[in-house]
Amino acid sequence: MSTQNITLSVKGMHCSSCVKRIERALGATKGVSSVKVDLIGGKAAVVYDPVSVTDAALKEIVRQLGFTVAA
Repeated sequence: MSTQNITLSVKGMHCSSCVKRIERALGATKGVSSVKVDLIGGKAAVVYDPVSVTDAALKEIVRQLGFTVAA
């Protein structure tokens, strides 16, 4: 499996519950091998298999949780 890294800029996170929601949702996605969300920096670092999931799909997952996302 060849992996790629993406760091998403996530706006709208306010607390550790926000971080856990994002980590849980992305971590449960097929093809995602690692998720690290930084509340203070407003970033989500994701390691994923581009054959299984696209970066656009990862962004959409975070948007569906109610956050604003940019890469």
